[in-house]
Amino acid sequence: MAEGLVVDANGAWIMLDNGKHARGDGEDRPILWRFAAPAKGWGARS
Repeated sequence: MAEGLVVDANGAWIMLDNGKHARGDGEDRPILWRFAAPAKGWGARS
């Protein structure tokens, strides 16, 4: 379940929490992903 989202000019952070239940790979810790913003910014169009 997605628990958190932070977006700023530099990128986005997405926090996933599995409620202490193990995933298929046996891991039971939450996940924090960091994504860089697009080179032209979030509002840029192709």
